[in-house]
Amino acid sequence: MEKEIKKELRFHMFFIYLTYAVQLFFMVMAFFYFYFILTITLTFEPDLGKEYEYSNDISLEINNDEEEKDEKVFETLNRYWKTIKTIFYNGVILQILDLIE
Repeated sequence: MEKEIKKELRFHMFFIYLTYAVQLFFMVMAFFYFYFILTITLTFEPDLGKEYEYSNDISLEINNDEEEKDEKVFETLNRYWKTIKTIFYNGVILQILDLIE
């Protein structure tokens, strides 16, 4: 009986030491991470005198071709939505109504 208790205690102590080791590992990793971030923020010196070119990706002008494509996509999505609704209504709602009656 005492040997079993000693084995269990050794087993539990092993897990306690293992959790200490994992905690220590994560503390060291956190230290290196914050040290890395700190060095980046302290050494970052942007060139404020330089003029940057910005791309105009978000334009307010919409081409007619894009509008037609959007309308076609909207129509197909509408058709899909209508078929999903009818399938759901026929497959689920009508079955439930039949069970209630």
